[in-house]
Amino acid sequence: ALPIWNLSANFRVDKFFLHRPVQEPIWQLHDLATIVRTHSVELCLPSTCPRGSQLVYALTHPIPRHLPPLQHGYPHPTAMASKLLALLALFAAARAEEACSEAELEESEQREVADLRVEFLQVASATLQRSAVQGETEAIKTAVQTKSSAAANATSEGYAEANATVTSADSEFCQVNTRKFCMWNDCSQHWGPSTCSMMACRCLPGLCFVNGRCQETATRAKQAGAGRQCQRDTGGSCRFMGCSSSRGPTHCVAGRCQCQPGHCQDAGMCRKDDGVVKAEVVQINDYSRQFPGHQGNIHSALCMSGGGSRALSVAMGAFRALEHLGLMSGVDALSSVSGGSWASSIYMFAHVPTVKLLGAPTTPTQLSMAALRARPAALGATAQSNTLQIAAGLLGKVPLDELWTRTIAKAYLAPFKLGDVNAFMAPDVATVQRIETANRQLRGQTFLTPVSGRPRTFVMSGVILAPEGLKGGGSNTVPLQMSPDFSGSPFYPDNQPVKYVQDMGPQVTKQVGGGLIESFAFGSEAPTQWATAGPAVPVAAPLKRLSLARAVGISSAAFAGLVSKLGISGVSPRESVWPVLSTNEGFPQAASKHELGDGYVMDNLGVVAMLQRRATRIASFVSTTTPLSRTLDFCSAAPLPPDVTQSVSDDLASLFGYGKDTMTAFMARAHVFRREDFKPVLCELQRLQRSGKPAVVLKQLPVQQNRWWGVAGGWNVDFLIYYNDVCGDFEAGLPKETRDQIAMGRNGGLIGAFVNFPHYKTTFQNAADATGLTPAQVNLLAAQVEYSVKQNEALFRNIFSRER
Repeated sequence: ALPIWNLSANFRVDKFFLHRPVQEPIWQLHDLATIVRTHSVELCLPSTCPRGSQLVYALTHPIPRHLPPLQHGYPHPTAMASKLLALLALFAAARAEEACSEAELEESEQREVADLRVEFLQVASATLQRSAVQGETEAIKTAVQTKSSAAANATSEGYAEANATVTSADSEFCQVNTRKFCMWNDCSQHWGPSTCSMMACRCLPGLCFVNGRCQETATRAKQAGAGRQCQRDTGGSCRFMGCSSSRGPTHCVAGRCQCQPGHCQDAGMCRKDDGVVKAEVVQINDYSRQFPGHQGNIHSALCMSGGGSRALSVAMGAFRALEHLGLMSGVDALSSVSGGSWASSIYMFAHVPTVKLLGAPTTPTQLSMAALRARPAALGATAQSNTLQIAAGLLGKVPLDELWTRTIAKAYLAPFKLGDVNAFMAPDVATVQRIETANRQLRGQTFLTPVSGRPRTFVMSGVILAPEGLKGGGSNTVPLQMSPDFSGSPFYPDNQPVKYVQDMGPQVTKQVGGGLIESFAFGSEAPTQWATAGPAVPVAAPLKRLSLARAVGISSAAFAGLVSKLGISGVSPRESVWPVLSTNEGFPQAASKHELGDGYVMDNLGVVAMLQRRATRIASFVSTTTPLSRTLDFCSAAPLPPDVTQSVSDDLASLFGYGKDTMTAFMARAHVFRREDFKPVLCELQRLQRSGKPAVVLKQLPVQQNRWWGVAGGWNVDFLIYYNDVCGDFEAGLPKETRDQIAMGRNGGLIGAFVNFPHYKTTFQNAADATGLTPAQVNLLAAQVEYSVKQNEALFRNIFSRER
């Protein structure tokens, strides 16, 4: 039993003993680091504590002579946590060294102690380096006077020597003989990847017997995985059936499916390890609000809401009309969610002539049933893909957490050769060349770039839900924004960490957000240095690339909110997430696997993402299934009822402070406009709809502060709303046979070609087809949107004219 140190929630230091059973994993300092990083958010200093606060750090036990006393005056709590972590690690390393000399340990126990000491020194060295970046080198040199010779050298001038000591110690104590008897039994089943030699189980080459199993030690794994702890055992057996092709590049070793060289396992699948890459990381927080590149220069934005194939059809009609009017060239940014991302990603990336992609302009009088039943334009034709059949064909062949993204990729993106889940995204060819120059190992890899002439900024919205094994909800769901150039979560939610619930045990606190990283490196391991932002930050490359296909799949995984709230892991898309640190907020934190999901969970319109970037002119297409109330008079003097979302889209209502958290969506924190401004908007939308006109309204609205999203507020935005609802004038111009088909599906009718038009259901509008719409359904809805935009050309020119 080795004496170590633990930090409790109020930063006490308590001494206890940790016993390490033979069959259990050896205790690692990462656990201690998690405790420190989790609870350091409760720290404050006399100069930074809010009024009425008390000092919350104290040592409750006598300070050992190995551990120098702490001094006041550290720059901020995270630096103090970092320094104390380093000191505790060095002290533990010294005690581990003493344990070997003072106790009579068997050879294997001595090696375990040495491995533990190596890990202590590795983490301590990295932590001290982070503190040194903060300008505290001299204080650290004074603080690290311990009995450990390697630890004493872990100063800014002695890192190389300490690291060499660590590496040599790791190599010196690599034990391959498990000392476990074998004859015919399977060594690997009990002791990890090993083979029976001379009646003893011996680890396979490159592995050491540590913690009762043959495995890569921390140092060896990092050397082999270029910065990550690369695990090659997929967990699969190949003794009888061989290794499944769904696991990727594997070979069978001693009855176990092992990843081939150059690959690491992730969730049981072998993925290519690109080593360490250098990527730009940008801080975006209350103290540094500037977005990178074109994302920081947005005036006009076009927002395509979620809503499955209904939203795809709305988007196709909008794109067709705006292209015909020559207004798409005035769009600075395209923002999309869920089904809106299906359409927008194709529009942005598909190298297909515009007319073939979106269709020729239409007029209502031409929309006979024969014309409507014709195959839609290429974008609309994707809505006839049967996602149920595709998912059934993929089930068991791809990891469960990738089933949705692979299904969407095959259904909507593959027809345009955009479905490669391993292809990188980039904004243009020049950026690809810069990335390949800085990261030679990526040369020759596939990069997808948007079509020339499309909007310069494209943002697909998703959400970051709870880490694996924890429960999510409205109080800890954070925006995720994915673009060809940068991806991540700008700002810290409410300027503080978030807390997650687990079934048993205390809450888990994590820092989330704070900036963006170049998309080719999103999902990487966290940087090892304190400064996580910069033009060329080295990170261990993501094993699972943020391809366009994955981004679109994440943006439309509508089930993820409910799954996270229930605490179910392994179903939703998931990726490694780590915070971008600032000098005022955040604390060092390793990457953790988070569930990711549909942006509709927080903002189904994609509007708030544009307000984060201070857009001043926004057109929002609300592809809702909720008609404007036919009974409640929005123009009356009566105030709006608390349950107004029964009478209007909750997606739109949430922007005005009427959002709620439910089992599937958490919209209570999307409030960006004044509540009193909602009623005039609804009044005008309802007046237009009742008169048979398209429900299209332009209002200038003052933007309110939203700390959860990091919206500063304080400026006015010209907000143009297209609301998906019945348009009497459009229907009056249709041929009689088309009007008759619409009428059969109205007022609860279940027959006719257009049941529920224009409010097609998001799922199972048509039996046995989870997300699909018929050609006639797609064509008619797209035509109504096209008609509505053209009828309101002056309003759209007000938003997208280059003369403004």
